[in-house]
Amino acid sequence: MRMTFALRIGFVCVLTVLLSIPLWAHAHAVISEVMWMGTDVSTQDEWLEITGIDTDTNLSGWKLTSVNTSGNEITLVQFASGTTLLTDASWVVARYPAAQSRLLEEPHNVTSSMTLPNSKLLLRLRNAQGSVVDQADDGAGEPLAGANPSGGPKASMERSNLHGSGALKASWKTSTATFGWDEGATIFGNPGSSITSSSSSSNSSS
Repeated sequence: MRMTFALRIGFVCVLTVLLSIPLWAHAHAVISEVMWMGTDVSTQDEWLEITGIDTDTNLSGWKLTSVNTSGNEITLVQFASGTTLLTDASWVVARYPAAQSRLLEEPHNVTSSMTLPNSKLLLRLRNAQGSVVDQADDGAGEPLAGANPSGGPKASMERSNLHGSGALKASWKTSTATFGWDEGATIFGNPGSSITSSSSSSNSSS
């Protein structure tokens, strides 16, 4: 049976709309917070957080990547088989363990690859097939949020809209929270606000 002209037009319109919806509109795990400037302990005391939304997500084989100063995409961490991010839970990937960091709780992954640029920041979350399911920042100019003053408290870049595009400034804010830090730390951020997950290797290094 031949497809009528009107039906063909309708099909094309629907397909166009579907293809125009960004991948992160369907993402169930997103990059939710980035400490790209480090802390008062060290400029290398950097970390980022992933949060599960809507449903539990199997992160087995997924990768977090960054773009270095040469413009090359590098892997910060690849998640081990059996790694599951629960709905509304947070997963922290850091350069240092808690004892060497301002983090109050032990991060889930510790990796020396966690080196984040202070300009042209671009982070991607790729699934096991290599497809980008979320990104943080746009890789152009200064980071979309966060604060790195020379004489005052540093503040993380925190996702204000988990369902919005991480490439847009409107999806981010400079954190005003002070939760998840060592006692007495004067830093703004909210690392691992709900550090709960299901994994047999919650603190593996890459």
